[in-house]
Amino acid sequence: MISAIGEITGALAVVVSLVYLARQIAFSNRLAQAEAFRSPISDINNLNATFAMDPVYREAVFRVIEGASPDDLDADQIQLVEIFLISVLNCYEQLFREVRRGVLDEEALSEWGGTFLFGLPFLRGRWSGMRQRLGPPFVEYIESSYDMRWPEPETA
Repeated sequence: MISAIGEITGALAVVVSLVYLARQIAFSNRLAQAEAFRSPISDINNLNATFAMDPVYREAVFRVIEGASPDDLDADQIQLVEIFLISVLNCYEQLFREVRRGVLDEEALSEWGGTFLFGLPFLRGRWSGMRQRLGPPFVEYIESSYDMRWPEPETA
């Protein structure tokens, strides 16, 4: 009888340990997901802080946000805004990769704010050059999700 009680107690201890470990693993997964989402957002905040120090950039960005196209900016402004946007797109691509790896849910991409970014006339006007600096799967995602299709080059 004492042996049976010992076996039952041991089995219960194993079950309790497994439940505890399962909860710890779930919690660790949530922490990893939060960090995977936080990292690109933090990178964008750092970019904003760095670029915001440049008055040429600030003026250009405000004009772009208000709907300016590349034709409305001078060469220095275009270069600054494009470098900034490539950096932002690289952060977005990082989120995209985390979704593809299964670390983040698909909703992480929709929460990012791409609709606003890809609606900007500046980005649409410079997309042909910017798309070449991004990974093909990400470009395909952007072009299909935000109607940013770019014609494939004709082959002879």
